[in-house]
Amino acid sequence: AIEWLYGRQAAGIKLGLVNMRRLINELSLPLDRMKVIHVAGTNGKGSACAFAESILRAAGEKTGFFSSPHLVSFCERIRINGIPSDQRSVADGITTLQKLTEEWQPQPTFFEMSTALALMIFANEKIDTAVMEVGLGGRLDSTNVLTPTVCAINNIGLDHQHILGDDLGQIANEKAGILKPGVPAVSSPQQKEAREVLEKRAREVGAPLEFISEPWTGSSISLPGKHQQWNAALAAGAIKAAGFHIPQNVIIQGLGNAVWRARFERIKEPGKTEIVVDGAHNADSAEALLQTWREVFKDAEPVIICAMAANKDSDTIINLLSE
Repeated sequence: AIEWLYGRQAAGIKLGLVNMRRLINELSLPLDRMKVIHVAGTNGKGSACAFAESILRAAGEKTGFFSSPHLVSFCERIRINGIPSDQRSVADGITTLQKLTEEWQPQPTFFEMSTALALMIFANEKIDTAVMEVGLGGRLDSTNVLTPTVCAINNIGLDHQHILGDDLGQIANEKAGILKPGVPAVSSPQQKEAREVLEKRAREVGAPLEFISEPWTGSSISLPGKHQQWNAALAAGAIKAAGFHIPQNVIIQGLGNAVWRARFERIKEPGKTEIVVDGAHNADSAEALLQTWREVFKDAEPVIICAMAANKDSDTIINLLSE
C-alpha cells in the first residue's frame, strides 16, 4: 500500500484544493465533529504542533496529529494520542483511496492522498481535536480544506522559493491563505514585510489576529534551544485563542513532555561519542541549530556530517555550520 502511495509522487506537487474537496465529499467524512488547530510557517511548525498536541493530550483530549515528513515510518505522519497509526489502518485506508480514485483525472497527489488518509483515520478514531501541520505554503495546501478552530503561523522565512515565491512578502501571502473569517489566529513575531501581509489578510477576511510578544519562560520545556521557547509560546497561545480552558499546571506538563525527534536530539550510549541529530534545512533553522549548540556545548567542536536535497541553499547552511 505504501509503495502504491509513493507512486503518486510521480505526479509531483500540484497545489490546489479541487481534488481534496472531492475526496472529502466522496468519503463522506464527518469533519465538523472535531476541533482543528491548523499550523503554518517556514520553521518550527512541527515543533509548535508537537507542543500543542502534548498540551491537549495532557488535558484529556483525544488527539490526532498530522505532520510531514516522517523520519522512519510513514505511520509517524498520522498519530492518535501521540502514537503513530498502526500499519493495518494505513493499509486499509490507502486501499480505499486507491479504489476510489483509480479513474480520476487528474489523479490526486501523494500529499492529497496522505491528508485524506489522515482525516479518514481521525474520523474512524473519533478524535476530539486534530493538530494539522501545513505541508507547503498554506493557501493551496491540501490541509486548507478544513475550517479550523484556530490558525497558528510560525516564523516565516525563505524556503521552497521555486514554488512559493522569491521574496518574504510572496511567501507570507501563501502562509496567510490559511486565515478564515471569524477564526482566531496567532502568529509568532514576524519580519516587517511578513507581518504587514498577515495583518492585511486578517483584516480582509475578518480574522482576529494576535502576535506572540515573548517566548515561553514559565517552566522548562522538553525541546532545547531558545527558539523552542517561541514555539512553545505559540502553541500555548493558539490553544488559549481556540477557547480551551486548560489549567496552567496542565500546560506546563504538556510542554515538558512533548516529543519531536531530530530537533537537536541528543543520542548518547555508554562509552560512545554523543551524537546530535538535527533536521535544519534552511538558513534560519541552521542559525537556530548553531545558537542551540552554543547554548548547550559552548565552544566544543563537533565533527559534522551534513546531507541535504539538491534544491536547498547548501552554501549558506554549510557556511553557518562551519562556525
